[in-house]
Parts: sequence; C-alpha cells; structure tokens
Amino acid sequence: MKQTIFYGWRIVLVALIGQFLSVGSLLVYCFGVFVKPLAEAFKTDRGSISLAVSLVSVGVALGSPIAGRLIDKLGGKKVITYALIGMSLCLFALSRVNGPIISLYIFYFLGGFIGSGNSPLAYSRIVANWFNQHRALAIGLGNAGVGLGALLIPILGQYLIQSADWRQVYIILSLACVLIALPIVSLFLKNTPEELGLKPLGIIDISSQPSSAISIGAAAATRTFWLLSLSILCVAISCTGIMTHLAAMLTDRGLSPQIAAFAISLFGGASLLGRIANGFLADRFHPSLVAAGIFSGAAIGILLLWLYPTGFTVYLATVMIGLAMGAESDIMPYMVSRYFGMRSMGTVYGFVFSAYTVGAALGPLLFGIGFDQTGSYQFSLLIGLGLMILAIALMWLLKGKE
Repeated sequence: MKQTIFYGWRIVLVALIGQFLSVGSLLVYCFGVFVKPLAEAFKTDRGSISLAVSLVSVGVALGSPIAGRLIDKLGGKKVITYALIGMSLCLFALSRVNGPIISLYIFYFLGGFIGSGNSPLAYSRIVANWFNQHRALAIGLGNAGVGLGALLIPILGQYLIQSADWRQVYIILSLACVLIALPIVSLFLKNTPEELGLKPLGIIDISSQPSSAISIGAAAATRTFWLLSLSILCVAISCTGIMTHLAAMLTDRGLSPQIAAFAISLFGGASLLGRIANGFLADRFHPSLVAAGIFSGAAIGILLLWLYPTGFTVYLATVMIGLAMGAESDIMPYMVSRYFGMRSMGTVYGFVFSAYTVGAALGPLLFGIGFDQTGSYQFSLLIGLGLMILAIALMWLLKGKE
C-alpha cells in the first residue's frame, strides 16, 4: 500500500508561504527600500520617515495579545484571513497617501496591529495542532518563511522601485496578499487534523497537559511565563539592535562597505538556518537547554564584535548572533505549547510575542542612543552582551520544568 505524506507537512508549507508575505516581510524588512522615496515625497528627513517602521512594532505589540486570544477562540485560519485582507487594504492605502506624514504613521501602525494576525503567532498555533512528534521542527520550518521574506522581499522591492513608482510597489505588495497568500490559506490551511478526520502526528502524554484552558492571568502568575517573556525581550533588544546598526558599526571600525554588506547577508542567512536548526534540536533535547546553548553562542559572537571586529571574526560573530534571531518564532512557541498546553497557546504566546516585539522596537533605538552618547558602539555592545547573559540565566532557570 502506497504511503501518503502526512497532511500536516502541507500545513507547514502553507505556513512558510503565508509568512513569506507576513507583516514582518512586507512592512518591516522591506521598509528600507522606501525610505528615500518617502523622504522625498513627504519632503522630510529620513529619521521622521523611519518612525513609521517603529510604529509597526508598536502595532504588533498591541495587537498580538488580542490576536492570540482570537486565535484560541475562532481558530487561526479565520484570523489569518482577516489579517491578510486588512494588510492588503493598509498597503493599498499607503500607495495613496500624500500627506501630512501622520497619514503614513497611521497606516503603518494599523498594518502592524492588523498584521499581528498574519505572523508566527497564528501559524505556530496551527502547525502545533498538527504535530505532537516533530512539533518544534515543524514550527521552525513553517516560520522559515519569515527568514526567506527577510532575504528576498527587500531585493524584489528594490528591483521594483527602480523600475516603477514607489506607489505602484505598495500596490503590488497589496495584491500579493490577496492574490497569492489569501487563496493558498483559504484552500489548504486547516486549523486542526480533526477537520479532515485525521489525528496529530505522534502521541502526547495527556497527563502533562492542562485539563482546561489557562487564562492569561493564571499564566502571568507563573514563574515560567515571566522567564520566557523576559528572556525573549533581552534577546530581541540585543539582536535587533546589533542587526540594525551592524553596517555602521563595522564601517566605523574601518571595515569596507563590502565586508559589512556580506556580514549582514550572513546574519540573515544564519537567522533563516537558525529557525530550522533550533526546532530540530528542541525536538531532541530540553528546549530551554537548546535556547541557552544558542544564546551562549550569540553572547560569544557579541564578545567577538566587542573585542576583535576584523575579518573572519566578524563573519563568525554575525553567524552566531543570527542563529539566535529565530528563537522567537520556533523555540518560544514550542515552549509555550509545552508548558501551558495547546488550549491556551495562542493567548499566552500572544503576550510572549509582544515582549519580543517590544524588544525589537527598543533595540535599534537604544543602540542608537548609546552611540550618540558615547561616540561608538562599544558601550551598546557591552549592554547587549549583558542582556544575552541574562537570557541564558533565565533559560537555565527553566531547566527541568515541564
């Protein structure tokens, strides 16, 4: 009898495609190609324009807890569907803005708030429903779409913006949501295997799962919730701060722009690889120990940037830090499902994901302030190293907890 491929792996593929066109890919990672044309169109400086992308993070941070609760109540597919439509409308609205600049801020904020439903938060919840065995790997593979989007969407956006008006590029991105992602999600995404008369892959110890849904209040009363949230906040501040300022950091040290550009590419590639590798390891070892190990590598990478920012050490450091960047979208949702159970995964992970988003918004700002106050990135790197060490300690405190 011919053995068919488990349908859950198709869910993983849908998650990968959906997250290739997620809020992070379309509104954050692609933002850089719009900075110059938007500054010219609004006749303002680039700093004022860059505030828009910070407002995406604010929107995601505020929207994620709401999206998480809706995912647990209504199912992830419905939330993703409405989020894709809402993101498409926001992108189309951005193609029409003429001023004042607050109109740009409003639609970027709304894009982040609504787009929180089309993020690792929603897809991780659905993928986790399909897998008891290989759950962390499946989540990591699905969320690799974010990394692919971070690598490819800016390249595509830059190509389009050179051959078309920036307004047309926003329209193209808007159409991609409703003509590519939305049909695939509508046709192939299923919230649970039971919808097709199937069962999740593998078995799970029911006694280890909560007998009923856990409220966010009950979750927040546990030490585990705060250890997870604080650790990912520390990692987000450190990694996103370094990622944002990496090119300036390296060229300030006398390295060529070509070396800096290659280091950034390595950072993105390592982040993509990390999302898969982290999940593979978390299925085989205690996830908090996996996270502690990955964060330890990132801490060594930061130390190398602080001490020896030259040649090979720069490349090694950026790879080690980049591997930690995927933790928010694979190890963390897996740990939430393991510690708090599937019934409340969306709600709890919504708040944990908000902690990551707040850190992602603070990191670039704090590293920039550190440079402005001291004239170099040395102090900022030292703070980033301290935060990474704190994240390692928090993960060790989770060792042995189930």
